[in-house]
Amino acid sequence: MKQAKEIAGLRFIWICLILCLTVAAGWLIFNGRLTDRFYLNVGFLNLNSALAKSDLAIVSEARRSFNQIRDETAEAQRSQRAIALAHVALGNAETSMNFWPRDEETLSEFLAWATRAEKNEDWERARNWYLLATQMDDQNADHWYRLALVTGNLGHLSEAGNYYHRALTAPNRAEIGRSTIMTRLGELARRRDAPAWTEVYQWFDEALRGNDFTTQRDLFLARMGRAGAADQLKQYPAALDDYRWVADRQPGNYWASVHSGRLVWLLEKDFAAAEAYLSSAISIDDTSKWAYRELAHVYMQSGLLEGAIELYQQVLTLDPNDSLAKEKLHALISSDGP
Repeated sequence: MKQAKEIAGLRFIWICLILCLTVAAGWLIFNGRLTDRFYLNVGFLNLNSALAKSDLAIVSEARRSFNQIRDETAEAQRSQRAIALAHVALGNAETSMNFWPRDEETLSEFLAWATRAEKNEDWERARNWYLLATQMDDQNADHWYRLALVTGNLGHLSEAGNYYHRALTAPNRAEIGRSTIMTRLGELARRRDAPAWTEVYQWFDEALRGNDFTTQRDLFLARMGRAGAADQLKQYPAALDDYRWVADRQPGNYWASVHSGRLVWLLEKDFAAAEAYLSSAISIDDTSKWAYRELAHVYMQSGLLEGAIELYQQVLTLDPNDSLAKEKLHALISSDGP
């Protein structure tokens, strides 16, 4: 009898536990938690498949699962973020904007991901994140500038130019000066297959007149850019002014020293200054032929023929195919002289 009572008691306890679990499960289902978790898991399985196969159609399947989740829940927020990230990963950044919350926290996340991609030189991924930042806040010039910069690194020069122009017209900026943006536009114009040198000159000139540079490096780049454009336009005195300005303030700039020496000799026939600039360039980079060649020209025209011969020989050591150096050297060592 005692044993039967113990068995009956155990059965009662089990029945109570089962009833409690049933009620708890029903309560959870009623509140949607298990259902939400189920649809969330199905959605994530579909997203993983979409990423593995690079298939946007499967993202839509994941979205249908996520749409079954109740709004205003942690699961719903996770599902929206997951869809947004999947679209970005699959190169569909613009569509992902339909799923990101529009707030400062999200914008900060975009910029953090973009910066990380830039550091890794993953220009395509950086472009996608900066594109999202400009869509979140299209009045911020800094976002447009960064987008233009990485787009240019991808080789899409025309598109990058459009973004730099947006950066110029955007009213808000905290980091990037207008002169820096103009310097980038000048560099883009110079990189074209057939540069319009007047346009190149105007961009760098306007940047310098505005004097709103982000860094001193941009100031020097604008000076060198304007000098190069003036050089191409045969405006040699203006080119020399800029080259010499850079060479005197940035002694380690090889090209500023080379071109300063070349133009000082061309315009002023100042042997001491030309030799000083060109010798400085050789000390900066003794593996490049150009300073040797220009200095050889100065020596030859100054009657220092032995020095000119040695310099042209050095040019041919560095570049055996330099036709001008071959021609000048042959003239110097021939019986007719230079």
